[in-house]
Amino acid sequence: MSSHPLDLADEKTDPVPPPEIVEAVEVSRDPKFERRTMLWVDLRILPILAIIQCFSTTEPHNLGSAYAAGLDKALHTVSGLSKLTKFLGIDRRRPIQHHHMHILRPPHSSDDQIRQLPSNMVLRWIGVRELMTSLILAWGAAQLGMGFVKNWQQLLITRLLLGIFGAPFNGVILFLVSSWYLRHEFQKRLAALAIVITLGTSFSPLLAYGLSLLDGKGGLEGWRWIFIVEGILTVVLGVLTFFFIPGFPDENKFLNAEQTAFVIKRINEDRGDALPDAITVRQVAVHLRDWTLWAYGIIALCSSMSGTVVVYFLPIILTGMGYDLKGTLLRAAAVAISGIPVACLLAYLADKLKHRGSFIIILALISTTGCVLTAWHPKAKIRFFGTFLINLGGLSAAPTIIAYGANNVVSHSKRAVQSLIAVLLSQLLVVTLSGLLMIRHAYWNRRALEGKLDKPLEGQPGFLYTL
Repeated sequence: MSSHPLDLADEKTDPVPPPEIVEAVEVSRDPKFERRTMLWVDLRILPILAIIQCFSTTEPHNLGSAYAAGLDKALHTVSGLSKLTKFLGIDRRRPIQHHHMHILRPPHSSDDQIRQLPSNMVLRWIGVRELMTSLILAWGAAQLGMGFVKNWQQLLITRLLLGIFGAPFNGVILFLVSSWYLRHEFQKRLAALAIVITLGTSFSPLLAYGLSLLDGKGGLEGWRWIFIVEGILTVVLGVLTFFFIPGFPDENKFLNAEQTAFVIKRINEDRGDALPDAITVRQVAVHLRDWTLWAYGIIALCSSMSGTVVVYFLPIILTGMGYDLKGTLLRAAAVAISGIPVACLLAYLADKLKHRGSFIIILALISTTGCVLTAWHPKAKIRFFGTFLINLGGLSAAPTIIAYGANNVVSHSKRAVQSLIAVLLSQLLVVTLSGLLMIRHAYWNRRALEGKLDKPLEGQPGFLYTL
């Protein structure tokens, strides 16, 4: 092993197939053999990663469902967090409102992405199965613990633990998927993961509502059952992960020697990095000086704006159009799933044509058109149509942009850094816009509470924005 303390190149893995076997395999010798092998790879990799990704993206929504099911009444979170914010010197002029609940959200933001780099650096050393299993079990234990907390301080600690344990998931998943597939196969797999996430996020509130109906069972409130059941499911997922998540191609145990040699050789012929290179602090510093990695990150940053609009602002936009609560929720769900067919078609075309740049430009123009229509058109129906265009461009662009960056990066160490930069910059946008939105909402809430508005917020008497 290198004398450098973070040189991870000499980790222990399962033996790589002998060179003579690799050389003996012809990539195009048997199309049926190739299809069977890659289908088996898909079945072993994508389902378990999709479930992990779905769990990690739907969990943050549970806090709002638990709040609606009586969490604040039991733990006095609002008053407790209000005291905390005053102690920290924030929100001194605001009345105690439920908007302080944003502090309890797990910190899936820029600090999480910073923690992804160390996780990617030790991924080869620790092992995919060992790292992901440990993180998911710890994450599930923290979620389960939320069902038994006695006060808001304990709840805050468990939420912080959730953020720590869940931080590496996205980076590890992208890193692992990109290591198994050719450059023109990558986007279809990313699109499949994105679709599962979209569907999971859409149905998460329904599951939480059903669990809240267990109120009183076992002497526990309904909001506790939300955390307990989903925590148990997460622990079960951790156990399944130990048995089913694969490692990298050169260390997998589910393919035979001939299949493994075939996978490694086709990746080497495509980009020459089937086997890992050393990931060191010095090497990471070299990659960080590559301006193209930052260019891919800026593209991801700009593209994530449309996704941010749909995730954070869509209910407010639809309410402003005059729709009631039921109409807003139904229309928001329709918008959320509308981009799925286009994302599938685009992923197929981009991989088949081995071209992505033009698609990214077209999607950006579509999202921009949607933003213009939604912001300034006088007719509500046209503005609503604009939200479909915003989501269409955003949902389809995300896997396209990730694949665009991954396709043009060679070596495991550089890909780890590139995925970190892309996610980091896109999350910085979320942090910035969320902060600006809170400032804006706080201003109008204060004016409403002081009676300085000519008409109520969003046309609803007593309405206050959630921060």
